[in-house]
Amino acid sequence: MERRLRLRDGADFRRVRKRGHSYANRMLRLDVARGLCSHNRYGVVTGKNVGGAVTRNRVRRLLREALRDLHAQLQPGHDLVVVAQPAFAGESLAAVRIALTQQLQRAGLLESGGDGE
Repeated sequence: MERRLRLRDGADFRRVRKRGHSYANRMLRLDVARGLCSHNRYGVVTGKNVGGAVTRNRVRRLLREALRDLHAQLQPGHDLVVVAQPAFAGESLAAVRIALTQQLQRAGLLESGGDGE
């Protein structure tokens, strides 16, 4: 993912968590706040409760790929933080896309209806 599309500063993560809205399901939690830029910025968090280092890295790769696929369909100007839940481990990319799409629809960020299948 491009550097300008990533949340990198801890203060940004805290701001999204504190001032944003949260949407959760069994696989992930999505925190959304109005951004400071005209484009969306994304942050991915995987805690040790998700699994070992290999599992956490795989989860981060899957989440980034799903975000990259959905980026063009999202309304611009938001900061999003995706937090993986323990149930996430072992899921496929298709399942990740579905879970993420559902949360983005709940947040009202998808401009086109998304595939959601």
